Formats: sequence, structure tokens, C-alpha cells
Amino acid sequence: MSLSLKEISDDCLSVIKPFSVRRDIFGFIIGSGVKISIKQQLGLIEGLGLNVNIIVVGLENFTFPDLRNIEKSLQIAREIYAKVDLCIRKIRWQQIPVKDAGGFITIDSYAESVDLKDDWRGPNDDFLDVFIVRDRTAAFCGTSPLIGTCSKDEKDRLPSCLVILESGCEGGKAIAHEIGHYLGGLKDLIDKKDLYNFMYFIPVMKFPQSEIYDWQGDLMKQHCYVKYGC
Repeated sequence: MSLSLKEISDDCLSVIKPFSVRRDIFGFIIGSGVKISIKQQLGLIEGLGLNVNIIVVGLENFTFPDLRNIEKSLQIAREIYAKVDLCIRKIRWQQIPVKDAGGFITIDSYAESVDLKDDWRGPNDDFLDVFIVRDRTAAFCGTSPLIGTCSKDEKDRLPSCLVILESGCEGGKAIAHEIGHYLGGLKDLIDKKDLYNFMYFIPVMKFPQSEIYDWQGDLMKQHCYVKYGC
């Protein structure tokens, strides 16, 4: 029997009252402005899924529309993974103020993205870190290890993803794509004709890349960050 909203919030999400559907079920802090299905998300929460730290780099440079765009992008990513019954379950928001972010306010190269992920860690050990940088001039959409580790202290294997907004990339596809790398979605096995698959790489992601294969879901569900909700 399916659990109730209250049971899921208590047993699967460890919600601290007062309870908020927007915050505790979807992980939104302002409201994405997109259509969402509470029923679908509740069903997915019980099954296999992962938790995510969204780490905003240089918070003061992000506008209200920027934050809403991040939430909209997260929901797009969530809907892609839902097609294979894989849940983006808990979302926790973190921030790096401008004064602490230093030269990481913009990302000029892959090497700099590596430095950012090497210098910072999210606070929740069972949450995958996803850094968000607002940069209109970056030449790429994001970076991630191929099949990442679940230990944030492991040397030489960066335990996080990076997604760049405002660089000509569609945020939701970029978030889904980089997390897909980390979980083992295996871009290299995607045929060059699969322009619509979420792991197919195009520099500005012009195609509606929202398709996902069952075998990709099966691979990602084996990752150590992916666990049952309750």
C-alpha cells in the first residue's frame, strides 16, 4: 500500500516541522513556476533515488529569476529520471558568498572547474554535490567525473558535478547530463544518431534531449549514491 503524504515526509524524508510540500517534497525554496505532480513524486520517493546538494557559487550575483531557473532546471532533470523510476529525492541548498568564492565566480576552463570541486565540499555525506555557477561566457555546460565516488574525502577523484548557467546551455538538460555522468549513464555508449538522449553531447544542447533508455536507468541505479527512500 502506498504511503500517505505524512508518512512519506516522516519516514522517507526526515522532515523537520512545520512541513512544506514545496520545500520538503520538491526541494524548492521559491517555487519553480512549472507544473509538478505531487502524486508522481510521492510514488518515486519510496523507491530508488538520490539526494543532491545544490551549491550556488557567488550567491549575491544570482537574481530571483536565476534561482527560479535553477529550480525549473531541477524539475526538468527530475522528470527525465522519473521515466526510468529513478528519483531526485532530497534537495538541500548551500551557498558560497562572493567574498569566499574568489576567482570561481566565473569558470574559464576545465582546470578551473576541477579546482572549484577540489576546494569545496557540501555538508551532507550522503548527498551528491552539484555546483551551480552563473557565467555568460563559459565555453562549456558543465563537468563531472565518469562514475563518481561516494566518498567526499577520497583523493584524486572529485566527488561532485558542476553546471554552468547562462552559457547557452539548457539548465535542466545540463543538470541531468552531469548527474548522469556521475552515476554511470555512459555517454560513450550513446549512438551518434541519438540526438535526443539526455547523455548525448552537443555544445549548446539545441535538441530537446530528454530521452533516457531503460538500460541507462539500470546502470545508474547501481551507483552507491542511489538508495531506497524508505
